[in-house]
Amino acid sequence: AEFQAFIFDSDASVFEIQSMLALLLSCIVGLGISYTGWWARQVVSATSYTLIGVVNKFGTVTVNILVWDKHASPMGLMFLCLCLIASTLYQQAPMRATVLAREMP
Repeated sequence: AEFQAFIFDSDASVFEIQSMLALLLSCIVGLGISYTGWWARQVVSATSYTLIGVVNKFGTVTVNILVWDKHASPMGLMFLCLCLIASTLYQQAPMRATVLAREMP
């Protein structure tokens, strides 16, 4: 009887419909993020996947700066931008067969 009173009592219930919908929506979004991550790992190269992760972190930092007052220092943001610039200059090394084909006359 206590368990039913706990669940169905509107004053003490932690299982209100809004809470359950928020939990369900959070689970669905988390599942979607997880599936998208696995799908992206199959579709793009490891380097591109890492770059996508860095860009997502940059977006997270931007939202953090805009929304909350506790965020990265200006020097931390400068180094983040430096990492993004360096990652755009990166190129994957050519495959060995391609290198050998270029060297042969």
